[in-house]
Amino acid sequence: MRKAARITGMAFAAMMLAAGCASGSHDGGAKAGGTSADASAKPSASSTSASSASRAPYGMWYHQEGSEIFRVSFFYDHVIADSPKGVCSGQGKASGPTTTFALKCPTSDNPRAKGAATLEDDGKALTVRWDGGITETYGRNLKVETPKIDIPEIKVSLPPTG
Repeated sequence: MRKAARITGMAFAAMMLAAGCASGSHDGGAKAGGTSADASAKPSASSTSASSASRAPYGMWYHQEGSEIFRVSFFYDHVIADSPKGVCSGQGKASGPTTTFALKCPTSDNPRAKGAATLEDDGKALTVRWDGGITETYGRNLKVETPKIDIPEIKVSLPPTG
């Protein structure tokens, strides 16, 4: 579990560095402190792509089945999927409300290597349809559900001290 957490952390850090070092400006060249009124006055290709990019599932998404936690992270065109089978990473491509991706995984038997993600519920949920036939709904917040364990009551009788 620690190894998976370390790999996920390293992959996340690498993705953040790659996203930060990407060429070009994501603010359309606006100066700090400026307003976007000038940019929105005349529609252009960059404003059209910005509106479609706002529907992209950026950030981390979580899904839990029993004690297993699954994560999918989207940062620009980079995608990381983390599951008990391993950490997979690769490129994604947004087309309308759906982002498709094909990831490279350490093992070939990972069913979460290729799929399509669609934002739902006004951006509060993410549905991922994996090519392996699995469909999962992810949320922004991780609510870990710990299993309930019945602990038997043990009666201990101590010998009298004296």
